[in-house]
Amino acid sequence: MDLLQTTVLMAVIGVSPASGWFFGRANTASADDKPVDPDCEAHGEAGRCEFYQCFEERFPCGKDGYMAKFGTPFCARFERVYGAFTPKGQEFVNGTARCLTRGLLQYYKQDKVDCHRLSHDAFDLVSSCYASNGFCDVAEENAAVFTDVFQPKYLFKSGALKIWKEIMELMYHCNPDKVHNLATTVVKMVSGFVNFLTSSGSR
Repeated sequence: MDLLQTTVLMAVIGVSPASGWFFGRANTASADDKPVDPDCEAHGEAGRCEFYQCFEERFPCGKDGYMAKFGTPFCARFERVYGAFTPKGQEFVNGTARCLTRGLLQYYKQDKVDCHRLSHDAFDLVSSCYASNGFCDVAEENAAVFTDVFQPKYLFKSGALKIWKEIMELMYHCNPDKVHNLATTVVKMVSGFVNFLTSSGSR
């Protein structure tokens, strides 16, 4: 990888949710007399994707908010490739889904939320839920499926980069033997994306 590619790669990895490009300014969403929906609570308890939609309906943080930009699309992608996970991988997906939505229920029951703060807290929740549901134990055998969910084409469009940053931080604390395949795949994936960016820019 030459200097230009390395520079672009560092720029890509260096994007953070604090940047204006990534999340925009903080804003507050109010329930505006919309009551807590028991059906939405049930979705949250069960870890269903519908929870992200009904959360957004009560607190419309918009297209750059966590529910619309991360929660709904990535939950749907995990559902799409669910059958490709190993049995332990499926247990991880099920447990993580419940952990995430149950953790967000406390925000859903409030009268208003700070959308920017919610995004930060939700990503902290991603890290803890992945770790507590044994990410390190399923990463190696399911590397291809994880990278199918978080594809290079989604890095900017839907914010998969932030998810990958959380995953890479988790990988750092795993036994290297358990994440070798996933680590190799991530490097190839990001390098391929950087090659595409640099080749497109040179035309």
